[in-house]
Amino acid sequence: MLGTRQKLALLLGATASMLTVDASAEINLDAAAAEPAGTVLIQSELDIGLGKTVTDVLGDLRVSTKIGAGFSQNEKIYARLEVFNGKFAAALDEFDFVHASDRPQLVNTVVALNGRKGDSWVVFASTVETGGIKQDAILNFLIDNVGIEVDDQNEVEVAYGLYESLSGARNGVGPVVEKNGVAVKFEPGIKIKFTQGDTVTADVEEDFKVFVGGAKKVSVGTIGFANSGARTFSDGTRGSANYSAKSVIEVAGDYSLAFDVVDPRDATKNAYSKAAVQLDADGCAGADGVIDATSVAAELASFEVDIANDLAADGQHTYSVCLTSVGDTQAEASSYSATFNGVAVAAAGVTPLRGRSGDLGAIDRNGVVVQLPYLTTFEGYRQRIIIVNRNATPVEIASMTFTPEEGTMATSKLTAEDMMIDAKKTKVLLVEDIVSLSGDRTRTAGTLSIVAKAGSIDVATQQVNLLGDGATDTVEYTAN
Repeated sequence: MLGTRQKLALLLGATASMLTVDASAEINLDAAAAEPAGTVLIQSELDIGLGKTVTDVLGDLRVSTKIGAGFSQNEKIYARLEVFNGKFAAALDEFDFVHASDRPQLVNTVVALNGRKGDSWVVFASTVETGGIKQDAILNFLIDNVGIEVDDQNEVEVAYGLYESLSGARNGVGPVVEKNGVAVKFEPGIKIKFTQGDTVTADVEEDFKVFVGGAKKVSVGTIGFANSGARTFSDGTRGSANYSAKSVIEVAGDYSLAFDVVDPRDATKNAYSKAAVQLDADGCAGADGVIDATSVAAELASFEVDIANDLAADGQHTYSVCLTSVGDTQAEASSYSATFNGVAVAAAGVTPLRGRSGDLGAIDRNGVVVQLPYLTTFEGYRQRIIIVNRNATPVEIASMTFTPEEGTMATSKLTAEDMMIDAKKTKVLLVEDIVSLSGDRTRTAGTLSIVAKAGSIDVATQQVNLLGDGATDTVEYTAN
């Protein structure tokens, strides 16, 4: 509420400088957007009870507007302010309507209608003083003095109307000027941003235990947190203060690279390394701010994070999600995603954000690529693709794509079994069994990608002429 000295100053016709408030905090109805820059943001994590009051923080509930029309000396004006999805938390008086000018040009102000505690609208009546008032004169409705009661988390809108008669103002009919804007809005006290990292490649030349370029530790993306600017009902407490140090980030993906084979003879001693999966505030450099996973399983790692502490300094904090290849296991191709599940502080009345998720980056595996310029499903031929795996371990066909001729559509029929090639074995695939061609043509090109070292795979096609003399045509291809 205004102090006695401030109210007395208004009565004596003091200048508006005695009511100095940061203009950026005001709810300015002349802003271009329906949601003014001064809209008060309240944390949606806070539970709402009936009659919860949004109070003033440094004038941020003050509504300002240009009067919108000029009036001559001694004319009466009626200014109506209406609150939608809210009501006044206390009674307004004549000092809660201010003409912010170098000199008072509105006098004899009274609360003409409503404006009591629990009302949702008020009409102020004033008389124009000597010299009249211009249309760009600023009016302030000091609802920051009384606060707004809310019953839910729907936006609170305010509407200003200027009228020439009390009956018009009472009924909201025939306004000279009308404006509105959002006064109070609910949104989370923290913002979360998930950023995909560059895809990193496990190197076949290192048995997929090291990444291309020689790194054993890589980042698959970042998770950023920031205070949103939303406050509590009665003060400017940051949203992150509602979150305890037990808040959880879960990162889903394949963690084969973190499986540490401690003793090949005793499986009970083998486990996923928690230090191999980390959150790092230093971009995976490991200098400071490193958090080891609290648990790591085959496809899920969990972390406990202290959002309130991390955001305390400058209101923002970013974690890199870091993976380190350990032990004697290979990194598998995988995509990664993260989910934040907030845990509230001990204080009651807080429902933190949970289930906020987003995509991170991925790991892939390099290998050999074979270009097959001619494949056919023509019924007069029988064509096979022959793949020889000379490795001591099974290898996988990472992908096989088809490039048909114009006017033809190719549909892959490859199965999971087709994609695996056993150690020291040969896989034979009938072209008619792995691709369907629709249209005028029975020919297509293909690209075969295999997760294996160069020189360890042989690929050929063999075509038999069924309509002629049964001749066989074999073509060998280079696996790069």
